[in-house]
Amino acid sequence: MGGTSVVAEWPISNPYGEELVTNGNFLVDENWTKSSGSTIDGGEAIFNTAATFTSLIYQSISVSNGHTYRIEFTITNYVSGSIRFAIGSTDDGSGNDVSYGANGTYTIDYTINDESFTPQITFYTWAAGAVMHLDNVSVKEVL
Repeated sequence: MGGTSVVAEWPISNPYGEELVTNGNFLVDENWTKSSGSTIDGGEAIFNTAATFTSLIYQSISVSNGHTYRIEFTITNYVSGSIRFAIGSTDDGSGNDVSYGANGTYTIDYTINDESFTPQITFYTWAAGAVMHLDNVSVKEVL
């Protein structure tokens, strides 16, 4: 009855790749391109704009079409409005039709589905502008 026994260790592997965002904790005012109504101060990105459907902040990251990424971020000091994010383009080719307009930490798995995307993560206002803070932005590939 000799046989070989295989014992798997859990977890078998890390289900996520390396962090793709630089300065996702906003400790310094670097690495993000900010639009009017956006600042970085006190370890957070601060949005204070009534403009709708406009980019707030973005950063180039190394992503690939057809791949899935885990995005995490925290909204604090929410006052009004809502934001959306896109990885690849503000066209939002992944079908992410969710707006975020409340304090909380959000975790989303997002698949890029856009042949001609721009390799970046963008946070942008939705229908009513955005008055809130953003922190702890993370993007990792789902392996």
